[in-house]
Parts: sequence; structure tokens; C-alpha cells
Amino acid sequence: MIEHGGNVDKIARQLGIDATQLVDFSANINPLGMPKSLKQKFGELLALTQHYPDIEYTVPREYIARYEQVSLEHVLLSNGAAQAFFEVAQALNPKRLLILAPTFSEYRQAFSQVGTEIIEYVLHADNEYMWTFEEICPSVDILEKDDVVLICNPNNPTGQLVDIIELEKLAQYASQKHFRLLIDEAFIDFVYPRQAHSFVGYLHKYPRVILFKSLTKFFAIPGLRLGYALSGDTHLLQTIMNTRVPWSVNGLASAAIPILLEDTHYHHQTHQWLAQEKEWLYEQLSQFKQCRVFYPRVNYIFFECAASLNLVQALLQKGILIRSCQNYTSLTAHHYRVAVKSREHNELLINALKSIFLGD
Repeated sequence: MIEHGGNVDKIARQLGIDATQLVDFSANINPLGMPKSLKQKFGELLALTQHYPDIEYTVPREYIARYEQVSLEHVLLSNGAAQAFFEVAQALNPKRLLILAPTFSEYRQAFSQVGTEIIEYVLHADNEYMWTFEEICPSVDILEKDDVVLICNPNNPTGQLVDIIELEKLAQYASQKHFRLLIDEAFIDFVYPRQAHSFVGYLHKYPRVILFKSLTKFFAIPGLRLGYALSGDTHLLQTIMNTRVPWSVNGLASAAIPILLEDTHYHHQTHQWLAQEKEWLYEQLSQFKQCRVFYPRVNYIFFECAASLNLVQALLQKGILIRSCQNYTSLTAHHYRVAVKSREHNELLINALKSIFLGD
């Protein structure tokens, strides 16, 4: 079983309390909540559930294509980005997969199910968990035709963002050696400006690259399950569409896409909130001498705590749930991740940590 953040109900049941008594910092969800534009249309969208959605999802895919400035045939809509990972793994069925650890654990699960050998290049704290093409090249060199490299950018859980220059070097090498490059950009919408950091503008040059995107984190709709993949390999995407379970994305979710992508006000609000709160929370966490905090580029902050205590349990006693990162490769029980939330909740977290570390 893969451990995820956001499992508030399970934790609350274990503690014998109501889930509303916990403030959840473990899931990286936009604290602005579901956009008002979507809430206002919910009644209309519910009426659509009386009918089957278009089995090819043409309209929502057209909106995604315009949003990403790609062609319709380059878009694969999915029931969350997780579905796309598993479907691509099954379609490619590679002999080897190279991932840069620590990173999102579901990659391993998706490719292990098709018998792929998982190779890990371990990133280190001394280098801020960053990497360059030259550094990882010896590990990439062992790959053969149709093997896969999977990069999470921005990375989860470390929150680091690798420059497009390094990604393009890797994409060029993938073209030369005929392996596949997969890039998970699930959190790229939190990075401003998105277009300057997403690899989507390079897809036309590198058809062996596949991008994965999520709509659930940025728009705070994890229960709707919405994601998509983008690639210049239209044959691969069409093969997945032809062989997947029909109507794998429900009509309510697919109909929400035009509303979400056209809500530029929500995008602006989110970037305004994050620009302020990310810096504030980073600075506050950095004041604790027990913590080594890594500068974030997204809506969550990764840190190592030298204190000899279980910080998850200590904060649960104060009604706060954070994410332990000990189930990630190369990390320990001293590594944690917290979401950036509203100022009220961020202050609650900092005050709780002061009480734990300083006895205030």
C-alpha cells in the first residue's frame, strides 16, 4: 500500500476524533478551495450526469489543448494523473526505469506492475536535492532503446525545480539513444510564470517525451480526479485511448475542465496567495535551529528535523497533521513535508512548533 498525504479520515478514526478537528498540512492542495466559478455551475454540471460523456472527451481535450498551446491529438485526458502513469507504464512496458530519488512513490508501483526493473539515482541534501544532466549522465548511460527516465519537476517531496536547460539536454539525449523521457509536472501550475518552466513548449521537438499534468491540486478538487498527459507521440496516446476502460473520466469531472481553465481570476488569486505565504512560512520554519529547511518553488515545504522526537505525533497532539517522508527512498523519520496554507493555519503550525521546540 502506497502512503499518501491527506488521509485525514483514517488518522481521525485512529485518534477517536472527528476529522474536522485536524488541520491538514499533509496534502498539497490549494487552500483557496474549489473555485467559485465551478461551485456556481455545479447544478448544471450535475444534470449532465444523466448522460454518457463523449467517449473521446473532445471538448475538454480541446480546452486543454488551447490552455497548453498544443494540438488536440497531443492530449490524453485521464482520471487523475495517476491513471495516466499506470496506462503509460502498461503501454510502454519498458525493461528499465530510472527515477531520481527521493520522489513520488507511485512511479515505482506503476512500472513494477509490468515487471520493469527500477533503477534509482539518489539525490543528496548537500546539493539541495538538485541535479544536472552531467551528474546523472552515468546512470542514464546504462539505459537501452525504449527504456524510460521519469523526472518529477517540481519534485515531490523536495519542492525543487530543475531548469528547462537540464531537461532539454536529457530530452536530446533520449532522442539520440532512443529511450523515453517522462516528466511529471503535477505542481507546475503553482510555479509562476508556468510557461517559462513547463516543458510543454518543447514537445514538438521531442516526440519521445511525455508530460503528466494534474488539475486536482491547483484547483483543490482531488475528489473529482482530473489529470492529463501530453506528448508528440500521437500513436501512443491513441493506442491508450483505444485500449483503456471506456468512460474512465466521469462526465462531471470532464465538464468542469472548461470552467477551471478559463478562470483566470482564480489563477491570479492563487499566485498572489502563494507568493506571500510561501515566503512567510519558509522564513518562519527556518528560524528553528532544529530544522534544515529547503527553499520551495511550489506550495509545499520540505525540511529535516534534528530533534529526537516524532514530529508527526507531537503535532497530532495539537490537532495538526503533517507528512512524514520516511517512506521515500533515502529519507528518514526526520524528514517532513508541510503544505503552504492560509496565514491563519500557517501561524497555527508555527505556534505549535514553538511550543514543541521552545516550550512556549
